[in-house]
Amino acid sequence: MPASHDPTVPVIDGDGLRERLSLRAAMAALTDALAQEPLGGAPQRLHLSGSGAGHEDEELLVMPALANGWAGTKLVALVASNPGRGLPRVAATYTLFGPPGLRPMAHLDGTVLTELRTAAVSGLATSLLARADAHRITIVGAGVQAKAHARAMVAVLEDRGVRPELTVVARRDEAYRALVSDLRGHGLDIAIARGTIESIVQADVICLCTSSPTPVITGGMLPPGVHVNAVGSYRPDMRELDATSVAACAVLVELRDAAMAEKGDLLQAEAEGVWRRDAIRADLHELASGAVQGRRDDEERTLFASVGHAGEDLIVARAALAAQPRA
Repeated sequence: MPASHDPTVPVIDGDGLRERLSLRAAMAALTDALAQEPLGGAPQRLHLSGSGAGHEDEELLVMPALANGWAGTKLVALVASNPGRGLPRVAATYTLFGPPGLRPMAHLDGTVLTELRTAAVSGLATSLLARADAHRITIVGAGVQAKAHARAMVAVLEDRGVRPELTVVARRDEAYRALVSDLRGHGLDIAIARGTIESIVQADVICLCTSSPTPVITGGMLPPGVHVNAVGSYRPDMRELDATSVAACAVLVELRDAAMAEKGDLLQAEAEGVWRRDAIRADLHELASGAVQGRRDDEERTLFASVGHAGEDLIVARAALAAQPRA
């Protein structure tokens, strides 16, 4: 951390961020923070769209947060056609401010911060909501978040003393192979199978990590006792589960207001008259603090409907700045 008279603000790139903060460490930081207080000090993210005649589908998200003498803002640019240029679909940067006087403390790679934060939040939810005997994980998707979620789910179950089994639902062979290679490179020595969407009927934990605008999970597919992390939908016009699937689950969210402003899975289920927002059982603070019991029996289906929250970014960014690079 720079001294107060030092004008130099450290830059923590993606590799540096991964060296400083493991998924387990990010989960621990979120668990500690959310057990103490709810996510707050953050308005709804500003969402700008550049789509239209003569324009590509371009999006800019601005996500600020302020809490306990610290503040941060993430800028996220999304361009769906970028992979055709050899560029990532998502680019992001994060600036962290801290005490005294909200000085600039660090610039962090926002893409890796989002990767860590999103998977760590799902890991926290899974640790609180998955059945005690859960061991079969199904990941739907094969991108960055799918890889991070696979690692997070394995970490949660291994920390319970369970030997996980992993199934990946990917559209393309090369994407599946790249995911397996990534996981092996991170030291995961577990069974990894390629499945189809029907594989979810065997799952104990499901992570939906897609950018699908239409449901990939439809009514009757979710097995009893399953826990679902749905992280791909972040706009009202996107959804990964249909209304029947949402209504079949106990729904848990980061914050009620944020979820009901942006989570298409929930908003569209409500609009179709199948589910009501007052059915949300708890938010992450209520779960992490123990104020509300998340899962009530082994047959219940639980759904963590995540949209991401700037307060989570702030917690993880602070943890990364405080951490020392791992040897």
